[in-house]
Amino acid sequence: MAIRIIGGDLKGRNINFNLGKTRPSSARLRKSLFDILGPLHGLSFCDLYAGSGAVGIEAKSRGSDFVEFVEPNKRAVRQLKGNLTELDVLEESYSIVAASAENWINDEKKFNVIFADPPYLEAYVNKINNLKERIIEKLEENGIFILQFSKRFPFFKGYDSYRKIGDDILYFWSDNPTIE
Repeated sequence: MAIRIIGGDLKGRNINFNLGKTRPSSARLRKSLFDILGPLHGLSFCDLYAGSGAVGIEAKSRGSDFVEFVEPNKRAVRQLKGNLTELDVLEESYSIVAASAENWINDEKKFNVIFADPPYLEAYVNKINNLKERIIEKLEENGIFILQFSKRFPFFKGYDSYRKIGDDILYFWSDNPTIE
């Protein structure tokens, strides 16, 4: 399966992806997300539960200075490394952390944008609700945490705004008043 990058310097290039039940973010959702975020130049981005890495690669393509991909699945990590190499993304402009969100959360790095797209399972609703405050602490000033989840599970708390896109919802937590 190939996923097409839809914007930025890498627009039109493909990401190879073949991991069975893992569900990459759709082109429609990625377009809506990056239309909302606007320019990413000078910003750091974390793709939490990276899977295919499509969202983080899209962020890199659209100018993010640094992208961190967090993914516990070793096969996905190998595929992601291969895709970044094939796309000629500079190694110093990204990192891949082969860890769960629960282990990654202890790292001291901070980001301007943290995007999470965990599996659409009810157990992850509780995980995210329990990790949410710690994830928000990993944001730079005026940073934003975005969670993509199925609209079948509308159980998240305390978000600042949300957008329904197809069968998904993007939830936003931010102290940045420009994100509505």
